[in-house]
Amino acid sequence: MDTKKTFELSLLGLIVIILGLHAFALAFFLYWKYWWFDILLHFLGGIFVGLFALYLYYYSRYIQPQHFHKRYAFFLSFATVALIGIMWEFFEFSSDKFAIYIGRREALQQGFQDTLGDLFFDLVGAIFAVHTYLLLWRKK
Repeated sequence: MDTKKTFELSLLGLIVIILGLHAFALAFFLYWKYWWFDILLHFLGGIFVGLFALYLYYYSRYIQPQHFHKRYAFFLSFATVALIGIMWEFFEFSSDKFAIYIGRREALQQGFQDTLGDLFFDLVGAIFAVHTYLLLWRKK
């Protein structure tokens, strides 16, 4: 199987795992029972977004890569994950405010520490994504 196809199947498998874990966590309240479950999903999400950014740049025909350099691949993955992670945290913050507005008092966000921890593990996932990409899928 060629490199592009294995990369695509890996991305598909990863998103299925993430969505499955998220659905399972919501159904059985795992985010509230296990403090580390949110960390796991942010780490996996960082890997997915980082790999997807690399896929779009290096493998899809939507963007024509100008060059390859390890530092550029790192920057691309890291910056994309940072942007998506920050947007996700704004979404959680807005959802929290909306829930309070309609009378639900459960907090989705646990405060500033939770937000920084989420972003940290998103970015750790991005670093892992770059290393995985360089080891497994980078054309020699």
